[in-house]
Amino acid sequence: MLSKNALSIVTQVNTTGIVLTQGMHALTAMREAIQHFMKESGLTVTFDPDSDPELIDYLGLGAVNGLQGAVVGSMIGGILGALTGTKKVAAAAAAVGGILHGLHQAEAGWRVRAVRDTHPVPVITLRRLAA
Repeated sequence: MLSKNALSIVTQVNTTGIVLTQGMHALTAMREAIQHFMKESGLTVTFDPDSDPELIDYLGLGAVNGLQGAVVGSMIGGILGALTGTKKVAAAAAAVGGILHGLHQAEAGWRVRAVRDTHPVPVITLRRLAA
């Protein structure tokens, strides 16, 4: 079940298109909200290049995004490989399918900027991307 703070984040970003949180407690709620969004929508979350690598690791989303693209790509490759009987076609289709899936999700998900202020308190900005 989604916590009250995480639900508030999801509701706010869906309503206003942006959420700004600060502090460790907010970081935990943000992680929960992002994981809920990815699970329910099937879309991904991308990180701003300026994001702090430690905060990205804490949010724990990189492996999930990569795994989703790999699964979609392998399903497409498996189907085409079975239809054509050729492993090369299957491998190429898997790569293209994974790339196309990733491009679609990058255009329709959420974008996160996770940095630390001068104290160093985590500051997370979450934006909804145009669908």
